[in-house]
Amino acid sequence: MFQNKKPDQFFSIRRRWLTTTMICTMTVGLQLTLANTKVAADESAGVANPAQVMQVALADKTDQPTNPVQGKRAPVDSEPQTINQVPTDNPVSDQPSSPTPSSVDTVPPVDNKSQNGPAADATIDDLTNQVELMNAQQAVIAPFAQTLANLNWWDIMSNIVEALGPALLLPLNEWNSPDMDAPNAMGPTKDSLLQTMPLIIGNIWQQGQQSLQTLGAVNTQIVDDNSPMNESIYALGYVQKDTPVYVDAYSNQTLGQIDDYNVPLVSLGHASNGRLPFHFTPSSIGWVDVQATTKSRQVYYDDYGISHLTRENLQNISQNVNNPQYQVPRPVSKSLNQELEDAVLRRPITGRQEPLNVWDSWPVQNPDGTLANFHGYHLVIGLTAPAGGISAKMGLFSQPIDGHPTGTNSWTYLGYLFNQFGEGAVADDPYLKYMQAEWSGSTVMLNPDDNTLRVFYTNHTHLMTPGGQVLTTAQITIDPKNNSWTNGLFINHSKTTDHRSLYAGDGKLYQNQDNMAGFAGSVWDDYCLRDPHLVFDNNQYYLVFEGNTSTSIGNQGLDNFYNQAYYTSDKEAFIKERQRLIHSTGSKEYQLTYLANAAIGIMSLNPDFTVKEVMKPLVTANAVNDELERPNLIHFQNKWYLFTDTRGDRMASTDVNVHGNDADQYPIYMLGFVSEDGINGHYQPLNGNGLVLVSNIPKNSPDFTYAHYVIPNQDPNNNEFVVTAYLHNKSFAPSLLLKIDGHSTTMVTDHVLGQGDLVVTPTKYPAYLGNDANQQLISV
Repeated sequence: MFQNKKPDQFFSIRRRWLTTTMICTMTVGLQLTLANTKVAADESAGVANPAQVMQVALADKTDQPTNPVQGKRAPVDSEPQTINQVPTDNPVSDQPSSPTPSSVDTVPPVDNKSQNGPAADATIDDLTNQVELMNAQQAVIAPFAQTLANLNWWDIMSNIVEALGPALLLPLNEWNSPDMDAPNAMGPTKDSLLQTMPLIIGNIWQQGQQSLQTLGAVNTQIVDDNSPMNESIYALGYVQKDTPVYVDAYSNQTLGQIDDYNVPLVSLGHASNGRLPFHFTPSSIGWVDVQATTKSRQVYYDDYGISHLTRENLQNISQNVNNPQYQVPRPVSKSLNQELEDAVLRRPITGRQEPLNVWDSWPVQNPDGTLANFHGYHLVIGLTAPAGGISAKMGLFSQPIDGHPTGTNSWTYLGYLFNQFGEGAVADDPYLKYMQAEWSGSTVMLNPDDNTLRVFYTNHTHLMTPGGQVLTTAQITIDPKNNSWTNGLFINHSKTTDHRSLYAGDGKLYQNQDNMAGFAGSVWDDYCLRDPHLVFDNNQYYLVFEGNTSTSIGNQGLDNFYNQAYYTSDKEAFIKERQRLIHSTGSKEYQLTYLANAAIGIMSLNPDFTVKEVMKPLVTANAVNDELERPNLIHFQNKWYLFTDTRGDRMASTDVNVHGNDADQYPIYMLGFVSEDGINGHYQPLNGNGLVLVSNIPKNSPDFTYAHYVIPNQDPNNNEFVVTAYLHNKSFAPSLLLKIDGHSTTMVTDHVLGQGDLVVTPTKYPAYLGNDANQQLISV
């Protein structure tokens, strides 16, 4: 979960001086980034942007040329080939220079070859190249500068400060003092503020550059042009997947093929024999047929062998948000609005006790997903923080199993899972020392006969420090009080061990901190790598997690407007929806669509819980949604059911039914998918659209709920499942019931269970559908 881990008070701290600092930083960043910024205007201009052209022109001075497509980089090679090595049959002056807008003054091209020998000719060639280079630069910089000039920079800077400002207050570990004065396992050695600040400043600088690139792209309208690219030097064009790349202008021998869609190339010379030269790799020049190129990107269809939540599903969800089949019921009784009175933070120095808010929670489970019986107790872990607190920490709650306990009074708070961030850390872990908060995950009891639990969770280091979000694991020990389980439990912090980072993204399958898009004007890229959920199948451990797609399986950005697989199988409907989006360039819906690349990822683990293999996502939501939270896999009647939570304001839509309004009031969703061919099979949307649960309860209502979590049944023949959630960011919500029948689901809407109930108890509470105007809450 993202928003709820950072209370609103956090964003108001020192807002004025942060605003001043960030505006100064971004102003300098704008000046230095402009020449290296790629914008969509290059598609209509037909020329390379300045960064692309300069990399070509200076190829003899660098060994790491960058592919113009965001996130697609050419492999590094220590022996780059220079532009002077490009053969050409035609004199430079025999070809027209790159086209430029009529409103831009360009330097006249040099023509006619010198009669003073090869040296003079080479000099003239160099001058001609420089002239064409300047013309190409002006053709792109002019429209981009106009785009930036039209933006509301004050609003943009204010939003950037709100998102990035807290990074300037790090590190904040000391703001979360331990709960009680107890022995702890050794924690990681933390860097000092002086050591950390250069990393923070560097990441802010990088985010500024990425944000400027994104701002340019989302504010420049796409122009489709299927004609071949210009045949002059420094022209920009696009080639498609599987296009052959030849060794020279005449041979049929190939160097390979283009391995992606809409790969941009910059011509290194004029066309010869109908082919253009370009940098295929940093050390090799390849040639492509001019007729295989286009001046703009092209639409295509590729699902990458992955299931997708599509824009067609999104439209269908809009038609069903008020369907009682999916609605969250509201309890009639206001007695189901109790706080967890036992959840308090005990300050070791002052002795003061502070009540804790509790939100995302999950039960301790067996490897098969069923509820664990930990020596006679059910255990739940929840994210906690005192009111107005800065960072979330995981807290542990216990409930005796005997006697059908129900409600908040049946839960005992045992304290923080880790008294200190990273306690029990392995030596030299690269990310634990930067931890600023503990975010959601899962916990399993591997052996019912011992006292240990295996915890998986998210280390939140903040986006401006290394890692950003890191999947993390540890082993904790829960011992009996006074050597008797009937006396209760306590967390033995001195025995915490094997605390280590697992995965921080690779930038290929899953986005990492370095290749997120940044800020789009009114929407910030929702970078996700969190909420690990352990699953066991056929003697193999898997970790399912929330992430974002990256360069090898459909990245965010302009490709979201070209891949039909993200929309619908109906070509005509795809074209219509795409054109509608293109004509809304710069709008909030356009920005959301550009950024959206949510994914439910999966990896296999070794028996020691190290990473075995990172696999392709189970489901993605490119062009639809940027955040699919708290993935949860359960096995039921030979099918795998995948559930995930999201909010309406993460949906790439302006439909009020789906997205909500701009007053921070939006629907809450739990989406679902089902696979009949194994845990890594093809997941189809439940109910035909993916909608399982929807709530339109206002966010400021005392019975607002989120972070819904489906708990597998002990009885494999019972199709009624308990669904937990949090209540108004402070307590366990009344639990709900969900019926699963093959590919369809239905919410039970006439009653709910007690707050935090994990199983169906004899105690049930009447419920209703609708808003507060339809039903007065009554005391019972």
